[in-house]
Amino acid sequence: MEATAAPVALRPCGTCGADAEFASTGLFRVNAQKKRLDVWLIYRCATCGSVWNSAVISRGRPGRIYREELERFTGNDPVMALWCALDVGLLRRNGARRGKVAFVVEGDRPAGGEDWSGDVRELEAYLREVPNAMLFDVPLHYHLHQASVSDGNVDLSRLWENTLTASIPELSVTFVENHDTQPGQSLASTVAPWFKAAAYAIILFNEAGVPCVFWGDLLGTPETGDLPAVRELPILMGVRFRAAIGPQHNAFDDPDVVGFAREGRADVPGTGCAVILSDRRAAEKTLSVGAHHAGEEWECLIGGHPPVRVADDGTLTGTVSDGGLSVYVPSI
Repeated sequence: MEATAAPVALRPCGTCGADAEFASTGLFRVNAQKKRLDVWLIYRCATCGSVWNSAVISRGRPGRIYREELERFTGNDPVMALWCALDVGLLRRNGARRGKVAFVVEGDRPAGGEDWSGDVRELEAYLREVPNAMLFDVPLHYHLHQASVSDGNVDLSRLWENTLTASIPELSVTFVENHDTQPGQSLASTVAPWFKAAAYAIILFNEAGVPCVFWGDLLGTPETGDLPAVRELPILMGVRFRAAIGPQHNAFDDPDVVGFAREGRADVPGTGCAVILSDRRAAEKTLSVGAHHAGEEWECLIGGHPPVRVADDGTLTGTVSDGGLSVYVPSI
């Protein structure tokens, strides 16, 4: 299910003198002053055309904003504009409400269910008894949690073992965190912040399972201070939206450094992605990204490493830092 267009924002219009619908222009306004950065998404009243700027970043520190994210603001990236327009919390902080969202649904999706068990056999039994349902992949969540708190002593090559995504991928809902697993809750099994971006890359770019993003990871929980926002998450969601398509090639073949890649489509420029993650040591890893990418330059969108060039055989050799995450995409 995907949004087909940015929804309108509902708020009072000073010119019209009444509540009105404001349509996103898809354009950002960026202003830097005294080592602080402000970013707004520009809207126009559908009735009178007056402009309203919805604050996305207020008095932010440039050093805490990824260069790639800033380039998407300055370049009026349509995916970033759509995500900001869909963000209910962002609109609420700007004194607005989100209008109706138009979605397109491809195929038939079963209903969601909940059977909290770390034993994949229990989840499989539930799905045999309850037709047309999907379940959260709790075993995978626990694997991600253990990887984040084990000080590098979890075998990442076995990350998918005994998970619902490996067993029944079409009925698996993958997640990193939810309201029950955050600190202080009855099922607290929080994924540590240093590993959370890598965990989201795993579920968002994977061809198997239906990923679910936790609101607290996207925006943080400032009211309790339990969870910081995952800074890389909007970028990861954007990569999923535009690039994480096509056949997948896995390289879960090392206890500490694993990766996988999506080929994208030859007829859709800029598609395809490669992910490398580590829980202990820095390393290089070679992934297959598809022969149609041979000779292309791919940039390291997350990880801060230099661009690499795809070899004639369609492989890419990327670098990951100690305990880090690297995401490579075709340079456009």
